[in-house]
Amino acid sequence: MFDRWKSRGQEIGVIFWGRSANLYTRAIVESAQNGRIQLKGEDARASFNLVGAAFKYGPMQTWPRWPSPPIVEVTALRAELEN
Repeated sequence: MFDRWKSRGQEIGVIFWGRSANLYTRAIVESAQNGRIQLKGEDARASFNLVGAAFKYGPMQTWPRWPSPPIVEVTALRAELEN
């Protein structure tokens, strides 16, 4: 899937939830190899080490105008890490 997005230059939505911060952005896949994905947005780049991640693909509910409704369901690829 990452290779397909990279070859198309397809912009994807990215949501990162962590203990210390959250990130919401759109970016293109610049590289995906050896368990690491590198994303490039209009103003920044991000790199995630996904070694050991559990991947899930399918519907996910999100709140694009949090905390205001409506809840929206999107098809998402989720990478979940233990920590």
